[in-house]
Amino acid sequence: MRNKKLFCFTLLAVVLLATSFSALAQNESEKGLPFITNYTAKMLGSLNSINWTIIEDNDGMMYFGENKTKTNLWQYDGVRWVAIPCPPASAVIRSLAKDKNGTIYYGGLGDFGYLDKDSIGTTYEHSLLQFVPKDKRNFTDVWTTQITDKGIYFQSRDWLFRLTKNGSGNNASWHVKTWQPATHFMYTFYEDANFYVHEQGRGFFKMENDSLVLIPGSEFLGEDRMQVMLPYNNNAAQNATTSKQYLIGTFKHGMYLFDGKNFKPFKTEADSVIKDYMLYKGISINGNYAFSLLGYGLVVIDPQGKIVQVINQVNSGLPSNIIYSIYADSKGAVWLGLDNGISKLALNSPFTVFNAQNGITAGPLSVARAANGILYVGTNNDLLQFNKSDSKFEVNNLIPKD
Repeated sequence: MRNKKLFCFTLLAVVLLATSFSALAQNESEKGLPFITNYTAKMLGSLNSINWTIIEDNDGMMYFGENKTKTNLWQYDGVRWVAIPCPPASAVIRSLAKDKNGTIYYGGLGDFGYLDKDSIGTTYEHSLLQFVPKDKRNFTDVWTTQITDKGIYFQSRDWLFRLTKNGSGNNASWHVKTWQPATHFMYTFYEDANFYVHEQGRGFFKMENDSLVLIPGSEFLGEDRMQVMLPYNNNAAQNATTSKQYLIGTFKHGMYLFDGKNFKPFKTEADSVIKDYMLYKGISINGNYAFSLLGYGLVVIDPQGKIVQVINQVNSGLPSNIIYSIYADSKGAVWLGLDNGISKLALNSPFTVFNAQNGITAGPLSVARAANGILYVGTNNDLLQFNKSDSKFEVNNLIPKD
């Protein structure tokens, strides 16, 4: 009964606040929590599954790569979850990428290829391992897959493969070129037609004339794991003459701005949290940046490094604070691959929700904004006022109770 009442209070809060904010301009600092849909591992029939990568095809189908034998890739059409058959030896899908024609390529455990359809239209994993020289087939997980203008890169810790397609249909063949690291390749990135590789213990490399060239001054990155590289645009500081910059995120040592030659520390309000929880993945979203911090949840910062929002188990109802993948689909939703399921966030929606986690624990009856700009909500228990510093409603103690 208590849960039913809380649901009714939450729903009423959404309706009242959404209605009121259509008349009362909603500031960025007054946004509530995004609507979240959780898909548990039990719902997918994959108990304790970890979801490493997410992508959307040209038809709006969603794909989720996980680590599980026999079923390492799921397809979701908004209603049904379908398991995609995989090669017997492949126990995980770590990376997914889509080319300009809509073909989705995957990187698995000792295997990589693309998604194809059989004679009856069933999607399956078509391996390209047969084109790799036999003496180079002994590799582990393919952590990144990059579609470039020179071919498709599949990166494992042991080898970097570039496949170039010749011909089409049943007559298609693939030319394979390989690079081997001195230590271990960690991740690859492709920005503005440039291909980059991070190598453990050595630094950051750029592909030039089919050779991996160490970027001078990047040696410090070899001491950590470089996890994220995103285009950086700070409209307040940049203009047409400013060179392109990229936001680089490391596992434990914070973020940097990279202009193609130089690295400069990028200070944020999340620096102390990153050191404690480890930055894992990141995307650009609505002019901001969303980063997953393992064990902490999702942190959204603006181009100046200010925290815009934190979404986790405590304040938002995520099933887990361990997020291994982030993906923004064509409809503006953000998907999170967790260590125990999948969550879908309506981060791009103009509507947000205020509920018990924002301080509204009783039925809201009215909403009003005072002349001083403070937003008030009257409930059947108390008068609440909005605190912008933590995006929560708190009891206004100035009105005496009977």
